[in-house]
Amino acid sequence: MDMLHGQQNSAIVRRLSPRGFDSQLSEKLPLRILLVEDIALNQKVIQQMLLRMGYRTDVANNGLEAISALRQQPYDFVFMDVQMPEMDGFEATRKICQEWSDNYRPWIVATTAHAMPGDREECLGAGMNDYISKPIRIEAVAQAFYKYQASHDLTQENQQLTAVTKNDELAYQSQIAPELILDGAIDDETFQALKDMLDDEEILTELINNYLEDAPQRLLMIHQAIENQDAAELCSFAHALKSLSVTIGAMDLAEICQELESMGDAGNTVGASTIASQIETEYQRVEAALHSQYLNKVND
Repeated sequence: MDMLHGQQNSAIVRRLSPRGFDSQLSEKLPLRILLVEDIALNQKVIQQMLLRMGYRTDVANNGLEAISALRQQPYDFVFMDVQMPEMDGFEATRKICQEWSDNYRPWIVATTAHAMPGDREECLGAGMNDYISKPIRIEAVAQAFYKYQASHDLTQENQQLTAVTKNDELAYQSQIAPELILDGAIDDETFQALKDMLDDEEILTELINNYLEDAPQRLLMIHQAIENQDAAELCSFAHALKSLSVTIGAMDLAEICQELESMGDAGNTVGASTIASQIETEYQRVEAALHSQYLNKVND
C-alpha cells in the first residue's frame, strides 16, 4: 500500500506515546458507531477499546434492536455480532441491506468467536463489509476503519491509520514484560492484550468479576438444556459461554464449548453431559487461575 501511494514507510512511522494508542483518532476519522452484541462483558471490552481511540458507541443487544436504532438515527459504522437471540447478525444484515440503499447503509463489520473456514465468506455473503474474529484486537479494529475510509475516499493521511496503529501497539508491547502467567488456563497473550488495551486495573478487575459471575449462570443453562434435550438452547448457551471465555483468554475452555455448540447445532444432545463435565472441570481451572494470578494479587 505504501508503494501504491508513493509513500515511504518512514513517512508514516512516528514516535510512540507511552500508551501506544492514538486517543485522538476520532478527531481524524469521526464516526457514529453502533455496537451490536448480546454479551455484556464483550460490550464493555469493545466499548473501552473504542473509547481509548476517542469513540463513544451506542449499543444494541440483538439484530432487532440494531434495526430499530438505525431507523432512529444514521450510523456510519456497525460492529455486528453474528450469533444473538431474537435476531442474529446474518438476518439483521440482510434486512438492513434490503431497507437501506448502498449510499445510506452503514459499514457493517461482523464480530464473531467463530474461526471456521468459510465463516468470512458467509459474513460477506450476507451483506457485511468486513469480518473480525474474537478476541478483538486493536489492530483488527484499525484495519476495519482503514477499509471503511479507503472505500469512502477519505484523505491519504487517514489511509495510513492501520500501519500507524499497528506499529504503535507492537512497539508498546515490546517495551513491557508479561506480568501475568496464568498456568495454561488463561492464554497469556490474549489476556495481556486485553490488559494493555483496557489500561485500567479497576475496569479489568470489573470485567474479570463479571466473567466469574456470568459464566456459572451459563453453565447452569447448559445443564438445563441437556436435561431438557433441547439442542437449540444447548447450541446457544454453549456459544455464549465460548464467546465470554474467548474474551477473557480462556481458550481451552472456549474450545470445549465449541464442541458442545457444534453438537447442539447438529441437533444432537447425546453425550453432551460428558462434554459439559469437561467444561465444568476446565472452568474450575480458569476460575482458580483468575483468582490466584490476578484478583488475589490486586487485593494484596
